[in-house]
Amino acid sequence: VLQLRRRAARGLGAALALGIAGHGVLAAWVAPDLSPLWVSQRTVEAMRADTLVPRQGIVTSPVAIAGYAEPSLVFGIGAQVNLGGPLDAADAIAEGRPAIVEGREMAAFRQRLAEHGAQARQVGVVEGLDYSNGDEVRLTIYAPAEPRSVP
Repeated sequence: VLQLRRRAARGLGAALALGIAGHGVLAAWVAPDLSPLWVSQRTVEAMRADTLVPRQGIVTSPVAIAGYAEPSLVFGIGAQVNLGGPLDAADAIAEGRPAIVEGREMAAFRQRLAEHGAQARQVGVVEGLDYSNGDEVRLTIYAPAEPRSVP
């Protein structure tokens, strides 16, 4: 009976080790293909690279987001977010704040920028899949064209 228990314990241990190793291999093989689903994470990373995330302490005003309202993006940027439309995003640029504009909102955003006579600097573009509705998205991150002064 004791030998049977030892065999069962060894078998259980081997199954557990193989299961963990198998999940690791599967995650390493599959995870890179899931990159199109990580739109929010990649957007925040692009903003951090240009020090546009309010949590970094350089941009203190709300980031305007037009056409994409995923909670993961709002959470990644922080509490200083203004969810609105393309006019709000263009107004933000004119006021010296960063903005994120989804591709379907681009024409109205550009028209409003022209009305303001404002210029925007494109910081980055993130393309992917909105996992909540299955739509393809293209987020363009903008900052005011005028460089901001760093305190």
